[in-house]
Amino acid sequence: MKKFLKLSLFLMLALVILAACGDAEPAADDNGDDVVDEVDNGDDDVDEVDEEVEDEDDNGDVAEGLSPYAGETVVVGIWAGSDAEIAVRPDQEAAFTEATGIYIEWRVYTEFDDQLGTDLIAGTAPDVFYVDAFQFPRLHAEGVLVNMDDFIANTSDFDLADLYAGPLSAFTTATGSIYGIPKDFSTLGLFYNIDMLEAAGFSPDDIPNTMEELPAFLAELAPELPDGAIPAVTAADLARHVFALEANGTSIVDDDGFAVLSEAGQLEFIELLVDAFQNDLVARPADLGTDWSGDTFGLEHVALMIEGNWAIGHIDGNFPDVNYGTRELPTMNGQNGTMVFTVAYAINSASDIQGAAWEFVNFVTGTEGMLIMTEGATLLPSRGSTSQLMDLYNHDILAPFVAGAAYATPWQAGVTGPIIAREYNNWLPLALSGDDTLQEAMETAEEDANADIEIHMQ
Repeated sequence: MKKFLKLSLFLMLALVILAACGDAEPAADDNGDDVVDEVDNGDDDVDEVDEEVEDEDDNGDVAEGLSPYAGETVVVGIWAGSDAEIAVRPDQEAAFTEATGIYIEWRVYTEFDDQLGTDLIAGTAPDVFYVDAFQFPRLHAEGVLVNMDDFIANTSDFDLADLYAGPLSAFTTATGSIYGIPKDFSTLGLFYNIDMLEAAGFSPDDIPNTMEELPAFLAELAPELPDGAIPAVTAADLARHVFALEANGTSIVDDDGFAVLSEAGQLEFIELLVDAFQNDLVARPADLGTDWSGDTFGLEHVALMIEGNWAIGHIDGNFPDVNYGTRELPTMNGQNGTMVFTVAYAINSASDIQGAAWEFVNFVTGTEGMLIMTEGATLLPSRGSTSQLMDLYNHDILAPFVAGAAYATPWQAGVTGPIIAREYNNWLPLALSGDDTLQEAMETAEEDANADIEIHMQ
């Protein structure tokens, strides 16, 4: 079996990532340029650092307190992110440069996967760049990422145990080597409309703590809701379901990269969704006339929603009168489960300033450096210490999403993940509609995915 997939699989990857995020609130628009290189040397703090860097003694020693790499410029490849991230990024840059004397040149990609891929092939890729958890298996297989184990071991103030297990696992190989440090994350949680529940004669405490008990509760809730409303909404795609499919211990991809989607144990919890869907207890957003679960919930078409923490700002900003709460997802087989969506900073294996690049990664993923971005842009930090500084463990709405980081399953399915996701998403609707049984739909999805994987592996 060949090590690398054909280019078509790379292109498919970008489509699947977009599809996985398609049910979420869209990110802020960028400035429309294909690639924007920004270097901010006009800040007063940076000017002061520049003077310090130039103030070396006759032996060429760097000014006291600065990095031995002071004066270097690390090129960092990113996408623009939200308006809040764009606004906070200069503060993070200034703090890093003041602390180390190292400069940053941001390379902001508008078509991230395509443009980064082109730069990697051309040998012009940034020293550091974002790696989405879903992209990681492919980029690791291509050998373009630096193994960070030695950097971590030789950095006395780098607290590996402080990083949440779920996000970190997305960039850790089976042998335990780390190739990226997660900068922040999102998980799935259960949103509930307090007023709708109470009007129906229930309280949030009545919501079951297990997936096995949830359908019966939804059936009791359904007749008490206003006309046209149904109990719950969720997206029906692989990006939201991997943790349920793997709850009984069977991975959706085998050691050779082929799909595994039809094992009986895998279908146990997806069958709960299919049954609930067919009994009008759960719907997809489009079934209720909206494009996204956040709008469905905000319009009070449903009482419950399974969605990511990214929905919080959307609901608060667009539906301020909705009285809601959140909690961790109900357990499966007595075990907690959710998905984690995360992005890491990784170092380009072709960079000739890897030491300076590591200093950047260490700073922006350290407790204080991470705090600048996550607090300023209202993101969930991938470090427990930063969460403590933000008091997230006591936050009424965010605490359940932070808790999920300890046990979440990364949105990741190996280098053949795009094919597996495509076929799962193509065939699941037939099970939801009743045209196929879930077993039939998943057997077909598995067969079609593996036939395509066989071709791409040649």
